[in-house]
Amino acid sequence: LTEDAPLDARQTAVLVVTGFWGTRLTLNWWRDWPGLHHEDWRFGLLASRWPLPVWAVRLVGVVISQAFFVYVGLLPLHPAMTQGEPGLGVLDAIALIVGVGAITIELVADEQMKIFAERKAPGEVMDRGLWRLSRHPNYFGEIGFWVSLWLFALAATPSAWWTGIGALTITVMFVGFSIPILDERSRERRAGFKDYAARTPALIPWPRRND
Repeated sequence: LTEDAPLDARQTAVLVVTGFWGTRLTLNWWRDWPGLHHEDWRFGLLASRWPLPVWAVRLVGVVISQAFFVYVGLLPLHPAMTQGEPGLGVLDAIALIVGVGAITIELVADEQMKIFAERKAPGEVMDRGLWRLSRHPNYFGEIGFWVSLWLFALAATPSAWWTGIGALTITVMFVGFSIPILDERSRERRAGFKDYAARTPALIPWPRRND
């Protein structure tokens, strides 16, 4: 990719997927961010559990960790944008479908949760729409986005297989940290969550048990 060269089909597809992803994040920030006074409850949880000063928890748990996950997740972009023959192959098409589909799942899950949050009764469990098929459909979609970047890199050159460490690392973060602490919080705050969790997959959407 040079300054005076037009974008080829793969580069355009990658930009479509990453642009869609960024647009969703920006929409959520613009619509839902309460201001600088707001502090995510997960930071307070980390601060209470880590034997570190608050400033160190912020530095490691928020700034460094998030920068690391984004960095490794974006490793596939270099080969996807700079290597391989121009044009779209079968794997490019799969990557495009996975990426757009994954972000669409996130967007729909976001909207369903927003509508639910505006109308819910105290302690009520969100168990409709995509949330009927997965306890965390937004995380499923987010993982799919990072996987799509890796597929674009593989389409450009098979030697970029190792950049899949990004999607793998982010998956481990969701499965090993984000999902457990969210489920723990929901069990404490919502009486029906234990039954919901017993019938609903944590991540991959699937028809619920006993439906």
